[in-house]
Amino acid sequence: MVSTSLEPQPATFYNLEDHSERNWLPAYALTIQIVVTFLVWARLFVRFTTNGRPGFDDVLIFLAWILGTLMTAVCILSVYRYGFNKHIWGVPMEEWWKGGLIAYIIESLFLWSTCLTKVSVLMFARRLVRGTCSRNFKWAIWAAIAFVLAHTIAFYVLTFVACRPFVALWQQYNPDWLAKNPVFFCTDAVLITQLSKLAGALSVVTDFYSVMLPAVLIFKIRITKRQKYGLLFIFGLGYLVVAAGIARTIYLDRAQAEVYDKSWLTFNIFVASIAECNVGIACACAPSMKTLFGRFFRDVSVKYGSGGNSQIRSKADSIKNNNGQGGIHIHFSVDFSESSDVVDGIQAPMETVTAKTDRLKAVIGANEKGTLEAYTKEDADCFAETHEHRNASVNPVASGLGDGLV
Repeated sequence: MVSTSLEPQPATFYNLEDHSERNWLPAYALTIQIVVTFLVWARLFVRFTTNGRPGFDDVLIFLAWILGTLMTAVCILSVYRYGFNKHIWGVPMEEWWKGGLIAYIIESLFLWSTCLTKVSVLMFARRLVRGTCSRNFKWAIWAAIAFVLAHTIAFYVLTFVACRPFVALWQQYNPDWLAKNPVFFCTDAVLITQLSKLAGALSVVTDFYSVMLPAVLIFKIRITKRQKYGLLFIFGLGYLVVAAGIARTIYLDRAQAEVYDKSWLTFNIFVASIAECNVGIACACAPSMKTLFGRFFRDVSVKYGSGGNSQIRSKADSIKNNNGQGGIHIHFSVDFSESSDVVDGIQAPMETVTAKTDRLKAVIGANEKGTLEAYTKEDADCFAETHEHRNASVNPVASGLGDGLV
């Protein structure tokens, strides 16, 4: 919650000849936005192109990305159009009320985008431990989700009652509006300052335990060391969000103390908000990268004949050459004795997945009369991309595994 009081402090002195500008925010914001957009769409690509299905956490992170993108766009607009890169005395007075409206819009978008991101991360953790862990841990996740939602709604509602009428929140700096509406009410600036500090502090707290709960989970589930270290690294990056939240809270406090040069100090809040919002989304999408790049490198490995797959290719070529005509048709049949749940390439601990290829059937000749039963390949990572499999059947050509075989 950003206070917009412009009453000057007698003890504060300003260099009114300082007309410096900070014009680097657009490049900073666009760089972060491009990276985050790639990660979000890569996550959705993984969800929709594997045998799994998108979860509710995917919907939430997509909505968070939309709001975060809008916030970034408005932050850039605030610099180009409304003077948040300048000192307040460099901004025309008739633009002040528009700056107040812009600050309110950015704060609202930030509040809801970060809320959805935190809930998405917690929902991911809940889905990862479905059917495992203690009831207390599950309740801790649900309690964390409830607290994030409650604190977001509470502070958003407070912005609606801060001024009566509501538009006075920014229109109080519009001389034309003041001439027509001389009587209005706004909450005391001291109370607004305290509420702003509380909102910033609670945002940092929710950032922290949204990272901490999944990190604690990693030590409780049975996954490979490589997966465990990878997840610890990803959730460790989440503490960058905590750091950005702390910086934003500090800038909020300074902006409340400095009641005149709002535009110059609010710029810092926007910078920290862009970092906190977008880095949070990036960390939420990072686990999907293991699946995406793992799938890519497996496809490259098969296509160019590396490792064990090159043996299959060479055998297949040999069969084709020796029999003269006709093609080779490969069919993978995979049967799971138990249902499985794989989330972003991370095996959920309650089930065991053995991706077993029982046979490779090579049908030889134009009339497909001959059958060669060859090679059984155990590969626990074979279907790491998918969310859930039950008696799955995979066409190697459609999945990319057929490249170089046919």
